Amino acid sequence: MTDTERAGPGRWPFRRRGRGAHSGTESPAARTQPSSAPVPGPSPAPDGAADEGELEGLGSYRITHHEGEDGIPVMKVKLSLTPSGMTRMKLGHLATEHGPHHPEVVRLSFELAEQLRQEGEFDEAEEVFRWVVAERRADLGPAHPDTLTAETALASLLRDRGRPEDAERLRRSVFAQREAALGPDHPDTLTALGDLALVVLALGRHEEAERLARTALERRTRVLGPEHEDTLGSRNTLAGVLRARARWRRPGRSTSRCCATPSGCWAGSPS
Repeated sequence: MTDTERAGPGRWPFRRRGRGAHSGTESPAARTQPSSAPVPGPSPAPDGAADEGELEGLGSYRITHHEGEDGIPVMKVKLSLTPSGMTRMKLGHLATEHGPHHPEVVRLSFELAEQLRQEGEFDEAEEVFRWVVAERRADLGPAHPDTLTAETALASLLRDRGRPEDAERLRRSVFAQREAALGPDHPDTLTALGDLALVVLALGRHEEAERLARTALERRTRVLGPEHEDTLGSRNTLAGVLRARARWRRPGRSTSRCCATPSGCWAGSPS
């Protein structure tokens, strides 16, 4: 699915991690409901023993066994859902009731993508972010703030994963939409400008990155004042660009691209 395609009826990109990953063509409810196939129960365990395991894409379980005072066996089950697992459960119920394109399903899907990113599930996080972007573009339009928020999150993930070319396209689109709708000096426009400066730096275009960072700082200083926290953030961004540029000019410095952050850069990128 491309950035601009909308998922068809019943198409949902969410899959469970690990074995038995789903194809992406099932309904949302099928992703969170138990399989109809028989599932073997836990084997009888000695008194006080525990059975533990993983629930694919949801969390883990722990089952303990002991004999009660009346001699009847007692079994206790503890479920530990990850944040993304809890959100998946909510999404399954919402999508079953309202369909996969309902605004609340899309909102929770964005939340799921953020959680997956925090949990290190970057492939699935990207897949869900792209789905949310496509949904919001179709329903709200490319210039809606919620659409731009989703595109910004996707661009951040792509940059962190070492794909600055893809991130730059989204960053430029977000900046252009913000500037057209809000004007060149709006705080959201200047945030998008600073984000663009960092991804341009990651691509090794140091002069352009410095120009963009200086523009953001000058506008924020004029609009917000020199001591505003956003102005200080822009100053920090410019300082990071200048440090990276200075390192780049050192004799013998590798010419590989670097990941731009206000605190510096590193050669290569995480997967």
